[in-house]
Amino acid sequence: MNTLRGITEIKIGGKLRPIKFGTNSTALLCETRGITLNDMGLMFSEERIKNNEITGGEIRDMIYSGLVSAARSKKLEIDFDQYQVGDWIDEMDPNELVKAFEVMGESQPKGSNTTAKKKIRKAS
Repeated sequence: MNTLRGITEIKIGGKLRPIKFGTNSTALLCETRGITLNDMGLMFSEERIKNNEITGGEIRDMIYSGLVSAARSKKLEIDFDQYQVGDWIDEMDPNELVKAFEVMGESQPKGSNTTAKKKIRKAS
């Protein structure tokens, strides 16, 4: 079991890749989308998740930011871009996407409202 909060591996792009959510992924996501931390909190609010109001671009950019953050932390080559990550999401097992969202939620400090804290349903 990984003792670091906010890091795991997901099967995406035809292989297991590390994905990490924390300060660096948050910074990259905010820079990429031109938003603030408050905007990010609103983007991934419990209400928007519950109402399926998150856009494909938001999901893609979140996953991309987590993949880049993990690759840089582990000094791995970044052999993908945002467009490829979008294609990979189209092909990935939905449960792997759920896993990424759960890890993102777990990465937030206790009492943080930047992501939804309720469990996301497993895809059927």
